[in-house]
Amino acid sequence: MSAAGAYPRAVHLISDLDIAGHPVNTAVLSVFLAFLLAWIAAYLVYKMFWHSDFGLPVRRRLLCTRMKIQRDQMAVVPLWWSDLQIQRAVSAHWKNSLRSTVARAPGRDRGDAPAR
Repeated sequence: MSAAGAYPRAVHLISDLDIAGHPVNTAVLSVFLAFLLAWIAAYLVYKMFWHSDFGLPVRRRLLCTRMKIQRDQMAVVPLWWSDLQIQRAVSAHWKNSLRSTVARAPGRDRGDAPAR
């Protein structure tokens, strides 16, 4: 028995692959994979260099796990964060930083009523 009888269809070794019982042309597969990789690279370049205005310059980094604020001048955020996540995190930072700058009167706790 020859090896050609093992396949139900004629499969050329260079131009066709048999994936899940369907012949796939390797040229089409190569073009599709190249297009997919180019799309991913273009998306990463877009995410790295397009900066929306959040009231604070924002830089996206691949090896970052949370937002880091550098001297209230720049924020570093993970690459996978959406614009909405960044907007909410920056807003929360400004809210918390403004609260911490308001000095409390000496000898007064949060629960105490003001002395008259």
